[in-house]
Amino acid sequence: MKILLLSIVCGSSLHAEPVVKRLDWLPACDGSVIEIITGQSNVFSVHAQAMHSSTIVEWTIHYLENRPISAEYRELSRGRISEGDEAGAYSGENSVKRIQTWRAKEGEFDISDEVLAKELGELTARAKAGK
Repeated sequence: MKILLLSIVCGSSLHAEPVVKRLDWLPACDGSVIEIITGQSNVFSVHAQAMHSSTIVEWTIHYLENRPISAEYRELSRGRISEGDEAGAYSGENSVKRIQTWRAKEGEFDISDEVLAKELGELTARAKAGK
């Protein structure tokens, strides 16, 4: 799916195999990762996920010609098994609590939520430094 998305976003300019690089992101009880997809010195997308005990936080940023064009933030509730021997364990059924999307204007996002704006800024800086 990601390769298909890259082909659509990049059109015929994608000749080489995309490179996927993974970096640590935030402190989170069940881990976190930033996944940066690049090719021919272009960033195509950045996806970040942090798995906390009761919440999963995700960001997806798409790029065109090395400039961000869209960002999506998702916050999911981690589902838990309610009965039986495994009560309290993660069920894998996560429900979306919050989802927001933004379109960049001249490579910048206008996000009124200060916490999300700061998190996105830190994420894009980390991804840029790590590519």
